[in-house]
Amino acid sequence: TELYFNNANKLATTNTGISVTGNGDITGDVNVGTGLAGTINVGLTSEYKGVIEYLAAADTNLNIKNTYDGAAGRINFQLRTSGTTVNALSLLGSGDATFGGDVSLGNVKKLKFGLSSDASLQWNNTNNEFEINTSADASEISITAGTTNTYTSEIQIGARSSAQGEGIFFKTRSAEKMRLDASGNLGVGTSSPLFGLSLAQGSADINRIGWNDNGGFKRASILCSSST
Repeated sequence: TELYFNNANKLATTNTGISVTGNGDITGDVNVGTGLAGTINVGLTSEYKGVIEYLAAADTNLNIKNTYDGAAGRINFQLRTSGTTVNALSLLGSGDATFGGDVSLGNVKKLKFGLSSDASLQWNNTNNEFEINTSADASEISITAGTTNTYTSEIQIGARSSAQGEGIFFKTRSAEKMRLDASGNLGVGTSSPLFGLSLAQGSADINRIGWNDNGGFKRASILCSSST
C-alpha cells in the first residue's frame, strides 16, 4: 500500500513496517509498538542510527541511543537562544556529559559520586551550608593544587586508612608537613603531636617561633631535650 502527495511517494508499507519519505506534520497522538514495548529508528543503517525505545516488559526504561560505536558518537539536547541553536546537554560516546549552562539542584538534593554513592555534594538550606560528604569512615576529602611533586599542595580531611588516624593533614610536594589530630593537637613537622602545639625536633630553625616586629624578623628559641 502506498500513499502519494504531489506525485511523490510519501508513505508506504513494507514487510517490516511503514516507510516514510520526507517531512510531515501529525496532529494527535502517535503510538509506536504494541503491548509493553515500542521502538522508533532514525537512520539508514544499524551502525549510523538513532533509536528511541521503551521496554517496559524488560526493565521499564525509556532508552535514547546513538548506535555509532565509538567515542565520537554523541546525543545532543538542543535549544534555540536568540536565533542560535545551542547544545544544552551533550552526552558523549566516552560516557562524559557536557552542559551548555549552569546545573541547578534543589535544596538538600545531592550530586552523587561512585557506584554506591560514596561521596556527594549538596546545599542544605536549613543550615545555610554547602556540604561535601563521604559515606565511609576510612575516607577522605582532598583539595589538591598542582600535578607534579614540585608544585603540588594538598589539604586532606579524613584518613585514607585507620592506620593514618583521624585528622586534617596539610601537605606540600606530596609529603605531610602539618596535621591537626582527633585530640585537637597540632603538629608541625611531626605526625604524632603530643601537645596542643608540637614542633618537630631537628635543626635550630625548626625549633624556633618567629614573628615580625615592625618589619624586623624576631625569633625565640625553643629548647628540646632528648627526654621531652
